[in-house]
Amino acid sequence: MAKIEQNKIDVVYKYLEDEFPECSIEDKYSFDRFAQKFKVKHRESFYLVIISVEFFINFDVSSIYAKLNQFCLAKHLQENVNSLIIVTDKGLKVEQK
Repeated sequence: MAKIEQNKIDVVYKYLEDEFPECSIEDKYSFDRFAQKFKVKHRESFYLVIISVEFFINFDVSSIYAKLNQFCLAKHLQENVNSLIIVTDKGLKVEQK
């Protein structure tokens, strides 16, 4: 299992905080998915996103924010409140709960 660098996780926090002002964010490592799981509470909605280890390995700190923006992560989260968004180095996938 590759350890995800904290500064890369911090970039994801920055992105989510910019897109969902005044949100609360929890994260933990998901061993079954080999990914970092983020739970975002914004107003009355909860959003779930899992970001794969490959994503963190294949993108450096300076490109993570732009890549999440390019993948339109915030838009997909807002459009899929009752779903799980999975982010890999190749893009996004929506998984229904």
